[in-house]
Amino acid sequence: MTIRTHPVFLYDAFTDRALGGNIAGVVPDAEGLSSGEMQAVARELGAPTTAFLLARRGGLGLRFFTPDMEIDMCGHAALGAVTCWYENQLAAGSPRSLPAVSTPGGDLRTRIDAAAGGELTVGLGLEPARLGDRPPDAASLLDALGVDAEALAPDIGPRLAYTGLTHVLVPLKEPGLLKEVRVLVEALRAWCRQYGVHTAGVFALEPPDSGSPFVSRLRDFCPAIGAVEEAASGTTNAALAALLWATGALARAGQTGDRITIWNRQGEEMGRPSTVGIELRLHQGSVSETWILGRAVRSLEGRIRL
Repeated sequence: MTIRTHPVFLYDAFTDRALGGNIAGVVPDAEGLSSGEMQAVARELGAPTTAFLLARRGGLGLRFFTPDMEIDMCGHAALGAVTCWYENQLAAGSPRSLPAVSTPGGDLRTRIDAAAGGELTVGLGLEPARLGDRPPDAASLLDALGVDAEALAPDIGPRLAYTGLTHVLVPLKEPGLLKEVRVLVEALRAWCRQYGVHTAGVFALEPPDSGSPFVSRLRDFCPAIGAVEEAASGTTNAALAALLWATGALARAGQTGDRITIWNRQGEEMGRPSTVGIELRLHQGSVSETWILGRAVRSLEGRIRL
């Protein structure tokens, strides 16, 4: 029997400290691994999503596996994977500019924003989110989420959105109601799978007079792809930002020239607070680019035997 070993890491994404944010598995050298082996490794690591890095001409390829299945795109795992690649380049003494990244859900542009203290924020550029219609069978969706119709914000309404994954976004009147969400996991899994939805994001806007630097708070439920709830969700927040722009809810967000940057909170109900940044670039009044912004911290490293 031939035993192979591969380095593996866990990164906590969308946080600046270990044991916060959302956990991402990262396998930085996945060459030679079959799809079945990637699935087995993801199941063994047990992170909500594990990213596998593959060499591609002129850049990197990423594949994403939850413990249950392969998915086309995952923002927090992409953030962990790109951070891992860059840190490994620095450790080897050969830092290079960040590469272009291809995923089954589309190509990602990448950038590094260095703070004065040397901390690095990674930017992931993706195509603007596409907004869809109101979700079908909304009454069953609200029942599965444990959300009373009277708790819904009246001026936005639930919407479908696509960012490489399909999301349903459900607005509540105020952030305190997020604590009252009581998901019926099997019912939500069945609803999402019936309508081809990957994540159900329940959100609320921060009051304009709160003094909070955050625009909104989000809880993201994903039982259809293997995680009951995610502590930080890059793609869902990107979809949320697109919805807020389209409905005029970003009027109080900071705008510099042709860019609007917002910061959202997530994960507090899970004891893993996260900060997710979204930058919208505008052209002639429309969103032309979306960037996911955040930090990722290495929390565990080792080798896995196959």
